Amino acid sequence: KNLYCYFAKAKEKIKMGEKHVTVQNEKNIPNYRLELFRYTALDEIIPSLKFEKEPDKFIKNKYRDTFNLIKNISTGVGIITGLIFGIWLPKGISCLNSRLNKKSAKIIKQTSSFQNTKTDCNNLIKNKNDKWLKFSLSIILSGLIAFLGRTLAEYGISNFESKELKKMLIKKRNSLMAIESAMNHIDDKDWVDGNIFYIRECLDVDTYNTVTGFLYVDEESNSLTYSKDEKKCFNRDFEALRRNLSEVLKNNKN
Repeated sequence: KNLYCYFAKAKEKIKMGEKHVTVQNEKNIPNYRLELFRYTALDEIIPSLKFEKEPDKFIKNKYRDTFNLIKNISTGVGIITGLIFGIWLPKGISCLNSRLNKKSAKIIKQTSSFQNTKTDCNNLIKNKNDKWLKFSLSIILSGLIAFLGRTLAEYGISNFESKELKKMLIKKRNSLMAIESAMNHIDDKDWVDGNIFYIRECLDVDTYNTVTGFLYVDEESNSLTYSKDEKKCFNRDFEALRRNLSEVLKNNKN
């Protein structure tokens, strides 16, 4: 129902004088694209069916710098986060242990100077060990988080590439389908039984397809008319369109 309404509105625009009407990205028909052409706008048909011959290469070339930047940023953030976390983690554990010890430990006074000296030496060794532990932990965590950040970035990029590739492949298949369909209609001279050419493209991932054809803008009154000079050129123009469509199909169909 929504598709029919937009189709009717597009035909009204043609009747009002527009040569080429495009309907797409509409809220009520998000997966459809409609295009209507007067016979005096046949040169706009092929550009409307433009697609990328090698979508995978196109995506990689177009987004290469952006993808590399995302990977590098995610890796850098991972390294910095790991270093900070590695430095503060031992302090956090130490503070936690200190709080627990205050609640349960008993205060023991040591009077022996020998024991005090021994305790000082142990504290010095402990401080050195703590610094080494912090350094080692920071390096390990920075490496792990950097690896995790880059892995997540690559996963997101892969999903994006997959979605974009699917869209572009659908566009390519729909365009090739439209070209073949238009050529068949021109071969059968179906343009004689209409006054506009239309393309109806469905971009739904599961049911994508393209339909083309010729019809009258107004079936009852045939309100759209062409001049005698324009009519004289139709046969030549459609033959030229067919040759051009055939060339596109030959050069791009895999």
